[in-house]
Amino acid sequence: IPGRTALLKADTRVQMDILDRPVVNDVVMEAGDVLVPFQEYAEQTDAEYAEAAVRIADGFGKLNAHIEANGGVFRYVGFLEQRFYFADRYPDYLDSHETESAAADAIFAQALADRGVSFLDMGAVYEAQGNPAEYYSTVDHHYNYYGAYAAYRAILDDLNAAGFDLPVLTEADIDFVELPNPYIGTRNRKLYNLWPNDEKAVIGIENNKPKAIEKIRAEAEKRGTRLTVRDLKARYPQGAEKVIVYESTGRVIPEGKLPSDVGVIVMNVGTVIKLAHYVQTGIPLISRLVTVDGGAVKEPKNVWVPIGTKIEDIVNFCGGYNGEPAEILFGGPMMGVSCKDDQASILKNNNGILVFNEKEAKMAAETACIRCGRCMHACPVGLNPAGLDRACHAEDREALQKPKVNICMECGCCAYVCPAKRHLVAYNQMGKQMIK
Repeated sequence: IPGRTALLKADTRVQMDILDRPVVNDVVMEAGDVLVPFQEYAEQTDAEYAEAAVRIADGFGKLNAHIEANGGVFRYVGFLEQRFYFADRYPDYLDSHETESAAADAIFAQALADRGVSFLDMGAVYEAQGNPAEYYSTVDHHYNYYGAYAAYRAILDDLNAAGFDLPVLTEADIDFVELPNPYIGTRNRKLYNLWPNDEKAVIGIENNKPKAIEKIRAEAEKRGTRLTVRDLKARYPQGAEKVIVYESTGRVIPEGKLPSDVGVIVMNVGTVIKLAHYVQTGIPLISRLVTVDGGAVKEPKNVWVPIGTKIEDIVNFCGGYNGEPAEILFGGPMMGVSCKDDQASILKNNNGILVFNEKEAKMAAETACIRCGRCMHACPVGLNPAGLDRACHAEDREALQKPKVNICMECGCCAYVCPAKRHLVAYNQMGKQMIK
């Protein structure tokens, strides 16, 4: 499955670093069930197998010659997959291709022998030791810890038989500890919802992007997963954590709590992209996709910006200033934070720069509240911003705490719709400080 490793590692990182949970790979099936592979095993003729075997064996032959020329010893160690030992428990619709694969193994083993490459067949080793199924996990395609130890002994015994004198750890030297679930690689099946479990994965996309919704939904269905693609109303602030959690799951995040407290993890597209990039390349977060806009920018655009780049350099890349800048914001027009000047640098949490001209930066004069109620209707979390405004000016801590000023997301909707141009977000920020 494309992206399997990236998502598995991202999920583990969330569990460990954000939720502070011990990570155990949960098996998500009934005891005794077999986890079968999802990939297709293509049917090939013996001639096609032979051609591929020769091509691959040629490479190992060259590697073997190079190692021996430098005084080393090379062994090719081959392991059978779980499907060989549990083929009788596969569902009717999925063929383990045991016959074809066995033929391929024989052709490949002969090709290695023809090139002088020593081949240690762990399938034969496990068979000789009896009941090889004990060495394999039923919930993944790999050997378990006992199979790993048997392979370790077989490899060292083979090398020692060739004249080496290598120390070998015996079973008495090793503590085998049975974990609650010592299987590797099963947590991603929960992440992809490929097997029944209590967890759900929801991808929320605003409904003004119908092509994206159609494409991702079709991709999820094609892969046979139970991911849900939910089309959300295209309205601000749909991307805020509290809003998207409620719209996607119906769950409400209480005051002072995080999404994880209601059983939800929220990851935005940018985070997922960067996690995938890190897993694939090992390169950490060193750049951000930044939107550069505003009337004082000649060529507004989206640009990849190395973290630490000065605003001045970014604006110059966008054609420079279109007149004298009157205000610079980190972020968007609703929740952006004012910046002192263009010598400030981009940080890892910056995704936008707004550079306003004189007209855009001019603040309207405040007038008295007319109690129209527009701010209440606009608030996505159901607060009464006008009431909190009055409580803030009266320094009434109880009147701030009881209506839950702390759940304000500071999205700016209330101030935007206010006909009196009250600075409602600023007063909510002040109110939060008062009740700390």
